Amino acid sequence: MEKITSNSTQRTGSLCRTFLKLFAGLATVLLVLTQIFYGLTVITWLKQPQGYIYSYISTNPTSSSWDSSKSAVLGLATKYNLDVYKIFVGSLRATGFDGHIILGISEDLSPDVMEYLAANQVTTHVVEVAEKCTYQGQPSAHVDRDGRIESVKWICAKDYPDYKLTWARFALYKDWLLACPDCTDGVILTDVRDAYFQRDPFRTVKPEHQRPLMVFEEDPRTDTTHWLTDFPIKTCKGKDIGERRMLCSGSTMGSREGILDYIDVMMEEFDEWKTKSECRTNMKGDDQSIHNSLYYENRFRNVIAIPYRTGPINVIGYTASEIFKRVKKEKEEGNVHSIFLKKNDDDKWQHWLPEEYDELIDPKTGLLVNIDGSPSGQIHQHDRFGWIMANWMSNNSNKGWPYNSVSDEQ
Repeated sequence: MEKITSNSTQRTGSLCRTFLKLFAGLATVLLVLTQIFYGLTVITWLKQPQGYIYSYISTNPTSSSWDSSKSAVLGLATKYNLDVYKIFVGSLRATGFDGHIILGISEDLSPDVMEYLAANQVTTHVVEVAEKCTYQGQPSAHVDRDGRIESVKWICAKDYPDYKLTWARFALYKDWLLACPDCTDGVILTDVRDAYFQRDPFRTVKPEHQRPLMVFEEDPRTDTTHWLTDFPIKTCKGKDIGERRMLCSGSTMGSREGILDYIDVMMEEFDEWKTKSECRTNMKGDDQSIHNSLYYENRFRNVIAIPYRTGPINVIGYTASEIFKRVKKEKEEGNVHSIFLKKNDDDKWQHWLPEEYDELIDPKTGLLVNIDGSPSGQIHQHDRFGWIMANWMSNNSNKGWPYNSVSDEQ
């Protein structure tokens, strides 16, 4: 009798749980259908490190809900000449972006650069160098101009001497963002020297991509087994990330709150690394190691990883370097039939890559494009193209970026 009662109770419990699941599912479907009917939201599935999750998003079919005039682009831009600023700032303003550009600059920046930045309404913060760094990485030899071997000279920001400069920029970004009460919407943290813009990046965000934190995948032919991520993580943590998609730490996007939260997580990890001798290195790029490690450990909240060439930021570096390797090889071999050498005689400067690479660019404008053919908002690591891109870049800058305005699309 007890056994029969027990089985009956289990069946009843199972039926109740099934009913509750069906009811919850039906309620969710009705809610979504109602919201779609009124044009409020749609449902999407996001792939996260821990699996697939669903999320509600805006039904705006063309762009994010961020207001560009209330958005901000932040970067550390010390020791650069005017040409670098003209490419970065000039290309961004040419898109029609009327938001905040906030840059960290050197104390000794030349007057012509200062005049240019002021004319383009760039907010600048002088980054003072600390007289002595309290951050001490692993010692390594450096040969000076006279052939003398000396220890590495660490460069740290005066306000953050416990961090090497590549780490301190994150802390500085937080300070600058908090000092901008009008920067309430979208935010981009980006490298400056090797980045330029083709469209207002905040207007090229697809609704299904808009999240508090957006990180960007590189070319799928490179992954986290690359030494840049593999070596530092193994040395510091005693483990590896595995074969995962490489995420670029040099261009990160999100909401004000999402970016501030991201910086806090990064700084928390910096504080742990700096206390351990095996984690303190003289590498400039280990912030990317940490960026990837934290993502794949699920330490970032409300994050989406955007696949290569599908979002507002196109990290073109690996692709560009592979093309440039081919250029150098053919030039060294004296291949007079090289498609790249023939390109030097082409007077149509816009079509700067040979036809076989037309999937990467718009041949009419030379703009690098996403997989769907639309111009990428920002191009990062463009310097990997070497001199192949130089003529196109120079013409664009000198002509005032004629193809960066949406109205100028051909």
